[in-house]
Amino acid sequence: MGQEAQDVIELTAFVRCAGDCNSTEHKYIFDGIQSCAASNRYYNGSKLCTSGCLGYGDCVSVCPNGAIQIKDRLAKVDQKKCIGCGLCATACPNKIISIRPATQVYEVFCVSRSNAKQTRAVCPNGCVACRMCEKACPSGAVRVENDHAVIDYDLCTNCGECEKACRFGVIKRAE
Repeated sequence: MGQEAQDVIELTAFVRCAGDCNSTEHKYIFDGIQSCAASNRYYNGSKLCTSGCLGYGDCVSVCPNGAIQIKDRLAKVDQKKCIGCGLCATACPNKIISIRPATQVYEVFCVSRSNAKQTRAVCPNGCVACRMCEKACPSGAVRVENDHAVIDYDLCTNCGECEKACRFGVIKRAE
């Protein structure tokens, strides 16, 4: 067809939250339809952190490869099974699942939309936007936006300086 073949960049899903049931408490007991979408209709879910994983498994139900499981009320992606189709990201009402290059090693395990004080009050695993990761990144791939760190995968070299600089362990190697 007159075009040169290019390498295929494999994609995978990643849950940008570390707020499992051992980290963030619940505001109330939700006994309605056991789905993230249903829970999210009531005060943005039953967990104190309203930005994180709701843990009812809407992402699990749409995954064609069984690559997602709920462990301790937190979605976990099996990178070996994930094909990066994006169905889980679409199904998540809090939009905490990202589709990224499978070669990406480091991730930010928080998407809180609250300031540092509010984030840490509801989840000990939350980002406080201290900017230490941003300062440590030699390629400029890490920046703080809307009170939490974000990694630009196009600029990231997987050097690990952001993980070393993160005092709270919010940035770490993806599993």
